Amino acid sequence: MKARVHFFYFRTVSTIGDDDTNDDSIMVPVDKITGFTQKSDTTLEIWFKNVSSSGGGMPMRPNNMVRINIKSGTRNAVMALLAAATNGPVHTDGITIVADDITSTYLSTDITSCNVFLTQTLLSDETT
Repeated sequence: MKARVHFFYFRTVSTIGDDDTNDDSIMVPVDKITGFTQKSDTTLEIWFKNVSSSGGGMPMRPNNMVRINIKSGTRNAVMALLAAATNGPVHTDGITIVADDITSTYLSTDITSCNVFLTQTLLSDETT
C-alpha cells in the first residue's frame, strides 16, 4: 500500500473571488519543509524545498517560504505545534490547514492570518 502524502495548506486572501493566482493559496508536502524561523515577534516563516510538479503545475523555486502572523509571545508554542503537525499522523484527506484566511481556519488560535508566500526571486530582492 502506498503511503499517503501529508500536506500543509495556506491561503492568504479573504474572499474566494481573490483566490485566483499562484500567490493566493498553496499546499506544501510536509516532507519538503526544512524549518521554521521567526521574522518578528508576530511573524513566523515556514521554509520548504523546491516542490517541482510534473504535468503542468506551478514549479516552485528552491528556498520557498510562507509567512504566517501569530499573536505576540506565542512563537515557541506555534513552532512546537507546527513540528507536531509535521511529524504527526496523516489525516483522512492528507491535508492540515495551517492558515486559511477565507474560512478563518487556523492550526492554532495563536495563528492570526497567512501573511505571504515568497519564492527565491522575491527573497533575493528582499535581502539586497
